[in-house]
Amino acid sequence: MKFRPGTFDVKAPKSDGWSEASSDLVELGRRMDQAMLGLREVRAAVQANYEVRGDQLSGRAAWRIRNTDVFHVEYYLPETKGTLNRLVSDGTSRAEYFRNEWRRPVPPPSAPLSDQAAADWPLQSMRLALGTYLGSPGQWERVFSAWKAGKGGVKATVERRTQTVRGEERTVFRVLATTSTGGATTTEVLIDGKRYLPGSLRFDRTRPDGAKDRLMWSIEWGFGGKHEARDFAVPVNLSAQPSSSG
Repeated sequence: MKFRPGTFDVKAPKSDGWSEASSDLVELGRRMDQAMLGLREVRAAVQANYEVRGDQLSGRAAWRIRNTDVFHVEYYLPETKGTLNRLVSDGTSRAEYFRNEWRRPVPPPSAPLSDQAAADWPLQSMRLALGTYLGSPGQWERVFSAWKAGKGGVKATVERRTQTVRGEERTVFRVLATTSTGGATTTEVLIDGKRYLPGSLRFDRTRPDGAKDRLMWSIEWGFGGKHEARDFAVPVNLSAQPSSSG
């Protein structure tokens, strides 16, 4: 599989118009979590690309969100190969399609991240970014708190620049996180400074054996309009019981 040039590239610190920001990393994560909680009548298109341990994927996912109780969101994870995982709620019941079967959603933990989990968080990020809809909000604050504290040997900085988004000048924030845990790793998160919603995430790791793991996902947000009830249909038969995982 050939990816488009630049798909996984991360610009060097303080280059390409980026400059140091005074924003607190944890507060930035908190505002992102609040923005996710506040989403109403949203349709978002997600592009996901990765090559991790020999597996490759380039796929599209959709997020249809009426509110925090009614939604249908999709995501990919390297660990589930090419499966398009889904999380669905009709306002009464919820279900998650994971590893090719439906189950009751398994909320991610809310406890502070371990060193390894902090370093590997980007590999789970498409699912963890949906913590609000998995019954465990606060996942952006959780990871940014760990990175700020240096968990997993991570060193994180916040940068900003002004750019045109849909014809409007606005601030965009960039979180850069580097670590050598698991191999030389760089992660970049871009955040819309108006709505405080994630725009994209890039992850690049060179493992000790010299092999590369790379991941990128980006979101094109759409607001307004109405959804149909069938968008949020939940299967009747569910397999697993809720527990903590991730």
